[in-house]
Amino acid sequence: MRWKTDPGQTIDIIGQSWLMDDHNPFITSDPVRIANMKISTLMSSDHRSWNVKMLNDCFNERDKRCILNIQVCEITEPDQPYWCKEASDPSKVLNLIWRALSNCLPTKVILARKRVPVDNVCPICKNNDETIIHALVLFPVAAQCWQIVLSGVDCAIFEDFSQWWKEFLSVCISDRRAVVVVCWGLYKVRNTLVLNNKYTRVNIINTLAKIISCTMESSPKR
Repeated sequence: MRWKTDPGQTIDIIGQSWLMDDHNPFITSDPVRIANMKISTLMSSDHRSWNVKMLNDCFNERDKRCILNIQVCEITEPDQPYWCKEASDPSKVLNLIWRALSNCLPTKVILARKRVPVDNVCPICKNNDETIIHALVLFPVAAQCWQIVLSGVDCAIFEDFSQWWKEFLSVCISDRRAVVVVCWGLYKVRNTLVLNNKYTRVNIINTLAKIISCTMESSPKR
């Protein structure tokens, strides 16, 4: 799966989780040559491709491979819902749920437990530890989504994603696929917002509308 990114003028190469690696989304190469540099410095002059020579000079093989797996696009709305099409692939959606239930979804708390040098604080709300249930259920965009999609469930009472999942299964019978798609979409949105270092009230409103719209499209017709 390839991800889209903006020209990268605000994203630090070191210290931000912009690589698409479930176990460690951070750069592991020697930081001396790339300290205080932005992602945009790794791109060609037209921002349409990666500067392969610079990647060869500055990064180890693992980091270089991860970077080249990211598609560089000149887009003005980096959080546009291109993931809606990907949500039609059941294997991708169910894989995320499996990782969440298995306690191996790479939120900041999980990464810290694996001794990745990150703090636990949610990169979006800045107030709570980013546990799995926080990333998929409780952070602001997620909470607003679930108020609409699961009106019969008080999501705030749960501290564990597995507990929330069991409750969801007990109250949501007809729209289970839609709820699974929302979980997957929320995590994609979280990663995109973190990657582009952009999170405002406008983002919240637009993102909420996109997720709900995508959910309606993926729900079974009645």
